[in-house]
Amino acid sequence: MTGFLAVLWLVGIIVSMLISIPRGNAVIGFIVGLLLGPLGILVVLFISDRRPRCMHCKQLVEADDVICPHCRKETRLSRIPGR
Repeated sequence: MTGFLAVLWLVGIIVSMLISIPRGNAVIGFIVGLLLGPLGILVVLFISDRRPRCMHCKQLVEADDVICPHCRKETRLSRIPGR
């Protein structure tokens, strides 16, 4: 029984990390998976996405994009001084 729970906990950690990596929260996914196991998967699904989005079309953009590749408008990130 303890072997089954250990495998279930390990699966919770791995799946939480795999969900978090594309969202830019890999460390948070690992910690939540480690602490909560399978329940961490549900928590990670509700953690907000930290990747930048265009303020006009809401599509994902790269941090160094000046013009959105989707709608071709100036991104909010380009207005930050020093960029």
